[in-house]
Amino acid sequence: MPPTEIEPSLSKARVFFALWPNTALRQALHAVAEQYAVPCTARIISAERLHLTLRYIGEIKRTRLAALRQAADTVSASAFWLDIAWLKFCQHNKIGYATVDKAAWPLARLVAALEHAVQAAGFALAVTEFHAHITLLRKAAQVFAPQTISPLHWWVDAFVLIECIGTGEALRYEILAQWPLVGIEDGV
Repeated sequence: MPPTEIEPSLSKARVFFALWPNTALRQALHAVAEQYAVPCTARIISAERLHLTLRYIGEIKRTRLAALRQAADTVSASAFWLDIAWLKFCQHNKIGYATVDKAAWPLARLVAALEHAVQAAGFALAVTEFHAHITLLRKAAQVFAPQTISPLHWWVDAFVLIECIGTGEALRYEILAQWPLVGIEDGV
């Protein structure tokens, strides 16, 4: 029987590294999305799928997943606070997303360390500029100027490797591995 759209490929995996909010934060972010979905005429991303992408890897052979995990094992970073205080919109992508209040240097250092480790392990990465965001709304017919939201304080103490399974409405995420962040970031 051939695999259906929502079953994972037996030979390949579509993966990315991310920060995975706890349930309370995902629910708070989902509540923000619900506030803006009607005025924006947008589709709300389900709370179960909310995350902050650190680095998209893309489709790789499943046999390479062990090497990707080993690369992440070498990442050393401290835990830190992230303050989410804005809802912004992208006209081009027609999305609404939550983002940080100010420059988050500990987050930027984590992304850089992760990219370095992954590239050192032989994975080619597309050249992209990192923008901290959590997509809340898709297909927004109406976009607004940036909106301040009640700040959401996120204690970031781990990052994860996620596999994307399926597409469209049937898309789901499976956490394949998790790495703790040790110590506490100074000067945040």
